[in-house]
Amino acid sequence: MKYPGCVPKTCGRYVSDKIVTTHEAETLLQLAHKGMNLKHTIMSMSTKFNQEFNLTFKNNILAFIQIEL
Repeated sequence: MKYPGCVPKTCGRYVSDKIVTTHEAETLLQLAHKGMNLKHTIMSMSTKFNQEFNLTFKNNILAFIQIEL
């Protein structure tokens, strides 16, 4: 074991319909479909994917998405 004693206190599943709204889920699904249709095999911060969706990164963390669906 890499970190002895560092284990979850409980094991189980968490199911919730409130992690994202229906609108957010639909938006993410449409974003994924549009991204997959770009036919790029590897996506990086310099790819057409980022240009297509006007993604803005700060310290390699996604900071802003502007998308028209």
